[in-house]
Amino acid sequence: MSQHDDKNVCTDDDLHTLYFLSIKIFEHKLFVVMNSVFLAVYATALLANTYFFFKEFNTEFFNQYISVYMGVLASVIIYATLLWKQPILKKFEEFCRPLAFQRINTTKKTNKRIKKESKHIVRFIKFHLTFVLISACILIPVGRQRKFQFIIIFFHDYCHLYVFEALYLLSYPITGYMFVRLAYALLYFVSHLKFQVYKILDIMEQVSVEYDYQSDNELLECDEYQKIVKARLLLVITKLTQLARIADLASMITAQLLPPFTISAVLMGLSIMNLFFIRNILGYWSYLQVFLWSIGSASTLIMYAHCGQEFENNTEKVFDAIYNTRWTSFNKSNRKTILTTMIIFQEPKSLRFTDALSCNYELGVRISKAIYSFAAIMARLSNSQEIR
Repeated sequence: MSQHDDKNVCTDDDLHTLYFLSIKIFEHKLFVVMNSVFLAVYATALLANTYFFFKEFNTEFFNQYISVYMGVLASVIIYATLLWKQPILKKFEEFCRPLAFQRINTTKKTNKRIKKESKHIVRFIKFHLTFVLISACILIPVGRQRKFQFIIIFFHDYCHLYVFEALYLLSYPITGYMFVRLAYALLYFVSHLKFQVYKILDIMEQVSVEYDYQSDNELLECDEYQKIVKARLLLVITKLTQLARIADLASMITAQLLPPFTISAVLMGLSIMNLFFIRNILGYWSYLQVFLWSIGSASTLIMYAHCGQEFENNTEKVFDAIYNTRWTSFNKSNRKTILTTMIIFQEPKSLRFTDALSCNYELGVRISKAIYSFAAIMARLSNSQEIR
């Protein structure tokens, strides 16, 4: 393949910015300490709030603080999960990054496509993270909202721990960052896997390009051609096997993280919507807060669904590329190789949470319908309260 680059090892990461924002920065000791401190603050407030729920044991106290209580509980789950699962995530990175980061000899056209898509991904992530951080800062309670925040009252009035109160307010943008961090990490690895698929497709398209002028019968007798085809087919099989291993490992880890993150997302959604629909305590400012939170959450959900769907679509293209190769020019050994490859990879690979639940657009539609149904119920409850 004369058009192919000479280097086999990638010397730079086109998605280095995304890698830093989603993985590298969280391995720093400062973030580990910060995670532990915020977990301690939230857990202390949560235990105190639970104690006073039982001590006061009246409906007014419960209704006033239950919304923020759910949000604090969600944050405790997030911080505890990330601390607990960090070693597993580190091992996943150490296993996957060398495989997903390999450079295969491909055409300049494919390499340019990869660099172009990498730039678009990095720009999107910079914009999305900026939006999430600004939205999280706007969600910081002000004015009358503070009276619904037991954690502020507890640290400010009961304990006079103003540093803890400041840490709690500072944690809003950090917590927002934590919620999207795994989506960014998933996007990073899936993007590199997609780029590997591009290179595999390129190899399959070029598998016999130098011999297009020769007939199939001539190539069947050409030992040099059969050796070249054999080497390229084995390279494709090796890369596809690696991608399948990464997909299986990612599915296993995602399945472990799914329950706590789902519970946290539901609790956070209930907290925000309850404040908005039932209390509506700050008028238009409350509308702005919920709108920004909804956009940030929806875009993160779309990111998860898009990552899974992209991986599934591109692995399906590999099967089509293998099927459309010039297999009639292959000898018996190479035909067996390509047939084995087609049997193994006839089903598109996907990122699975469970046997029946995959990370794709279908999952995004299901969650969107569930959110819409819940929002409609909350709106009706709000209207019924106003009539009363």
